Amino acid sequence: MQTKYDNVLVIPGTVTWYKRPDLALECLEVLQSTSMDKLALHFVGPEDRSGCSELLRKKAAEKPSSVEIYQLPHADMQYAIRQAYAVVIPSALETLSLSFLEAAVQAKRLIASPIPVHLELAATIGVEPTWLGMQSSPGEAFNKGFVSPSEVRAQWNRLGKTLNLTRLYGH
Repeated sequence: MQTKYDNVLVIPGTVTWYKRPDLALECLEVLQSTSMDKLALHFVGPEDRSGCSELLRKKAAEKPSSVEIYQLPHADMQYAIRQAYAVVIPSALETLSLSFLEAAVQAKRLIASPIPVHLELAATIGVEPTWLGMQSSPGEAFNKGFVSPSEVRAQWNRLGKTLNLTRLYGH
């Protein structure tokens, strides 16, 4: 039985800069190039009002694949995770990645960034996701790497300074 998420890459969690939505778009392009089915990308978490969602919508409009951004209630998100073609967790920074844990135990396929918390959780619960930037074909396009926590901090500080939000950049 087909569901509405069979050909969808689901990205759970908050739509924000350090969750690397740009990498999710790249992931869609790479997977679409190897799939016979038309794939779509659904960001199904809350928006953080940082401007990330607006920029993501603009970038998505330039892509041939369908990209949607909306928030699902938790029960519906769990259903989407279980039914999705794959769940993508491209975060550059996490403390305790609940989205990763939920996807690791429910998703058919999990594609995640190899940040320390994801690596530790995967080893602890005994799952082996496809790691962004570490796999071979079709992932050569993923080998652009991921943003290190220090790079995320630097980007966060630049954003805070640009927006004159002193709490963000510590002045």
